[in-house]
Amino acid sequence: PWQSRWVNSATGSVVAARPDMDTGAAASLMAREQVRRLPVVENGKYIGFVSKSKIFNSYRSVLKHYTED
Repeated sequence: PWQSRWVNSATGSVVAARPDMDTGAAASLMAREQVRRLPVVENGKYIGFVSKSKIFNSYRSVLKHYTED
């Protein structure tokens, strides 16, 4: 099952993001838990994942939009 891939080895709990979590909070959670990807879980169901690269590309797109001449 998907849970076994994201279990915190120290606590045995699943580390996951919520669909309403903003990117800054997700990035902070990834840094704190030292992971590159997080499952996104809603009502106990896996609905997708967020990764450091997805967050980076999102910020890069925003910065590019504001720095274009």
